[in-house]
Amino acid sequence: MQRTFIRRRMLFVCFMAVAPLLVCVPPALGQPKAKLRPLRIALPSNTIAATHFYVGRSLGIFENHGFESQILVLEPRAALAALLTGDLDFYTATGTTTRAALRGVPVRVIMVGLNRPDHVLVASREITSVDQLRGKVLGGYTAQATVNTILIELLRKRGLKPDEYKILNVGTARLPALLSGNVPAAVLNGLETAKAVEQGFRPLARAADEIELATGGLGASVASI
Repeated sequence: MQRTFIRRRMLFVCFMAVAPLLVCVPPALGQPKAKLRPLRIALPSNTIAATHFYVGRSLGIFENHGFESQILVLEPRAALAALLTGDLDFYTATGTTTRAALRGVPVRVIMVGLNRPDHVLVASREITSVDQLRGKVLGGYTAQATVNTILIELLRKRGLKPDEYKILNVGTARLPALLSGNVPAAVLNGLETAKAVEQGFRPLARAADEIELATGGLGASVASI
């Protein structure tokens, strides 16, 4: 009888030790996860300003809120079309979204991430000043894009008029165009600038030092807001 009492007491002690753990187990443990909703975010190019999107995905923040994030790189025309058809949820090019909204396109900027762009006018090794770009063909993004606006403004501040140079719109291939020698200078984002400087190219002007411009936010279609 004594042994039976001891055995029962030991079982009771074990149960009391395990009980709190059973209470703390989430009710969803062992159950299938809820289906995640796709969340498509497009960038105009890979840039340091978009780091938080990748960090959020790596840390599982999107997943914790029920989303499966997809981060894409799209040029303005394709991104705007995708916003309107519902194939894209957000576009991070606030300048493009703002200009489209002003033209009557049903899109809106819903968040601004930065008030100064991280773009830099970068040139080949032999060019030491912006004045030497007079008469050259320079690397741009697309017509009326924020990158082109920044390029024109940086040149204007240094006395160059639009008729004194030409812009070759190469989209996201500005860095390859510069590295290959197809253009002597181009406006690059911060990540591209770091890569170019490593290979000996020269920064001539930094947009953040001279231009205040909303960038790095989120644009969305009116229908999705």
